[in-house]
Amino acid sequence: MVTFGSTLFVTNFVTNFATNGQKGLALMQERRKYERFDLRLPGKIEVVASGKQEILDVLTGNISAAGGFFHSAKPVPENVQVKIELVVDSKRLEELTGTQGLISVEGTVVRSGLKGTAIWFHKNHQIMPMRAG
Repeated sequence: MVTFGSTLFVTNFVTNFATNGQKGLALMQERRKYERFDLRLPGKIEVVASGKQEILDVLTGNISAAGGFFHSAKPVPENVQVKIELVVDSKRLEELTGTQGLISVEGTVVRSGLKGTAIWFHKNHQIMPMRAG
């Protein structure tokens, strides 16, 4: 397991994955501190609210080093702390390392609705190898 406290590493990882790992992705032009990428990464969000734990399957709508927008079957309440795991399924990554990537990050829900949930990422990200298959 490798822990990175810098959003710069995750920005570079997402940038390289978006431009080299998946062709045809459109880079979104926005006035935000970090570039956002239209990536469709499957994952899970763990929500702990009111003493209850719930795990939701999600698909990213867009993502940056600072946060992302996640589509799920139900909205997550605002201001709730969540744990997120995203699978980076790249044939090139698997060819080079024999693994897929697993991004693990904690965050706070900043906006939520029927179309999805916007989450601001906390600073500590983990990118771990995950055996393919």
